[in-house]
Formats: sequence, C-alpha cells, structure tokens
Amino acid sequence: MPFDSILIPVEEVEAAATLLPLARALLPAGNGEITLLGLVSLPPDVSLSHGAAAARTLRQRLMALAAAHPELPLRVRPRIRVSHTPWEEVLHFLQSNRVSLMLLPWDGDPEGAVLGAPLSRVLQEAPCDLLLVRGPIRSPWQRILLPVRGGPYTQLALEVALALAEAWDGQVTLLHAASEARRIAAAFRPLARQFPRITRQMVAHREVAQAVLEALQHHDGIVMGASARPGGDGPQPLGPLARSLAEAASKPLILVKAARAFLPGQP
Repeated sequence: MPFDSILIPVEEVEAAATLLPLARALLPAGNGEITLLGLVSLPPDVSLSHGAAAARTLRQRLMALAAAHPELPLRVRPRIRVSHTPWEEVLHFLQSNRVSLMLLPWDGDPEGAVLGAPLSRVLQEAPCDLLLVRGPIRSPWQRILLPVRGGPYTQLALEVALALAEAWDGQVTLLHAASEARRIAAAFRPLARQFPRITRQMVAHREVAQAVLEALQHHDGIVMGASARPGGDGPQPLGPLARSLAEAASKPLILVKAARAFLPGQP
C-alpha cells in the first residue's frame, strides 16, 4: 500500500529530525504528506496550564524544522497537545485523521515506554501501520537485511524494505531459518522474481538471532516484523527475535507492525 500520509508524533525535535530521511524515502514520488504532531507531556500531578510555555517553544522549533526542509511536504499541526497521557492524544488524532503510516523513535527497550505508554500497549492499540525506529538513520542504506519467519507483519516488512531499496538504490537480503526454508521460499520466490531489489537469500543454519547479527556486519540496517509469529491469543506485541535484536544489534533497526496482520500471498 502507498505510504502517502505519514505521521510523526513529536516530543523531542531532535528525534523527529532523525526520522525525516526515512519518511521521505517512504513517500510516493511527488505525492503525500508528512505531518508533525507536537506533544508536551506533563506528570499527572502538574496542571496542564504549566505546559503552555513548552508548547510555544515546541511549536516554534517545529516550524523552524519545517522551514529547514523546504524539499519535504511537511505539515506542522498548529495546536500542540499538552497532556498527562500523550499516547491518548495520538490515538484521538488517529481516530479523526487519515494516516497510512506512523513513525516513532524507540530506544530499543522492549519493556520501556513510548509516548508515556508501555510499548506493548502502543503496538496493540495503534490503528495504522507503525514503524518503530531504533537508532538514527544518518545515510541511505545500500544493503538492507530482512529477516523473515512467516510472522503476521511479514508483508509490511517486505513493503518497507522494498520501498527503501527503491528510494535509496539499495538491495534487500532475505534471511530465514533453515527449518522454515521450504515454506518461506515458496512464499517469497514469486516476489524475488517480481522485485529485482531482492538480490540475495540467506539461510540460517544456526540460532537465528546470532545469524542475523553476523549478517548485519555486511548490511546497513534491519527491517523486520515486530512479532515473529502469532501467539495463542493473537499476534504477540513483540516477538523473541525482535526483542533479542533490539538489545544486541549494532546498527539501526526498523520494527514494523501492521494495522492488519497477514502473510505474503494472502488476500
């Protein structure tokens, strides 16, 4: 699907600025919009009126960021949300505005908070496609590593990896476990023929996380699904492979979570 309406919730302007190259690469050529939604978070025992000055400062800095990037279709929402619960503010915005993709910076802590809410809650409640970005992306990726295990967000991970490869003139390497080689190959063989950016397939004959870390030495970053496989009660918020790589990977990592979970080849 086209990522023509991208939302970046902003608590820290510096973090948002590091996401702009990624957003630009994912936008369709000559089309789309990147929305910056300013948020000021306050402790529960502090009156919201105390955030007025911070809101003014944030608005000014966001306008300056947009002015510094005239080549991007940036739209700064004029009202800065001051809240005790910034994630709730983002949810309200998503419910009343069309957003195809949301980008969030992430520190890599699986048990940490994002926008004042537990990461697991953000992953479960996001009504649109979501990218969690761990580590700044300072330059285009020439070699993109895409570990695939047939999980519920494989399709979106593939779409993101291919979009980045196309925008950055890069190549995509598929990596999958030897135990799943036949099933994964059957699902991805037609795609590899259709998309020349998929230039290589690797099979992990050892523990998958270690194989990914070794392969990462020859790649610029990872794109992968946030959950490795569906759990007993539906897709788990963060799979064991994603947890392991978030803590150990030495290069940038993009975790994707789709609003709708399905595999390549499914309608």
